[in-house]
Parts: sequence; structure tokens; C-alpha cells
Amino acid sequence: MIEEILRGVIRDEKLLTDIEQTSKALSESFCAYQAIISILFSGAQASDLPRLIEKGIRNCIYKVQPEKKTDTVFNVLLTYEIYGAYYAYARNASALGDEGVLRILDRISDQLQGLEGQTS
Repeated sequence: MIEEILRGVIRDEKLLTDIEQTSKALSESFCAYQAIISILFSGAQASDLPRLIEKGIRNCIYKVQPEKKTDTVFNVLLTYEIYGAYYAYARNASALGDEGVLRILDRISDQLQGLEGQTS
């Protein structure tokens, strides 16, 4: 399941260089596989999914852009986008629907885009 979700996110190498596009692709993957995710990652295993997704995405990004390992802002934003997208979708999709949650996540990603590339 993790590999399927990651395939959807990293299908295009340029997605790995753009947090906003990575977040959008990740949110779409969560939507596409929600039925299976809710079975495989329920209860105590729910936190495993975003952790494993983050690890997989980081490995892919660092292969393409090893300098990102030391980019503090990039790494904080990546964690925020992965965990935020996952939990926002999981907790709100039933009330807002897939499209409603995706629209909000897209707006958040757009606003965070300006922070990318800044260092602290």
C-alpha cells in the first residue's frame, strides 16, 4: 500500500522538487486509496502510514536533491504537509467530502509555497 501511494506521489520527478505539488499528489493518493487505508491502518497502526510515507518521500527527494537534507525550512514544511494532509483528510473527508478537503488542502499548500527555499 505504501508503495502504491508513493508511486502516485513520485510518478514525476519534478514533483519531488515542489512541496506544493508533492502535497497535492499525496492528498489525491490518500483519497484514491482511502478504503484500503482505513482497513490496513486503523487503530494503533494509524500513525504508521504518514510516518512511512514521509520516510519514502524523503528518501526519493534526497536522491534527487541531497542538499535538501540540511534545508531546515524544507524539512519542516515537508513534515507539516505530509502529516497535515493525512490527518486533515482522515478527520474531515466524511463531513466535507474528498473534493472539499482537497480544495482546502490546495489553498493551504499555495499559501505555504512562499516559505519554501527560506532557511533558518
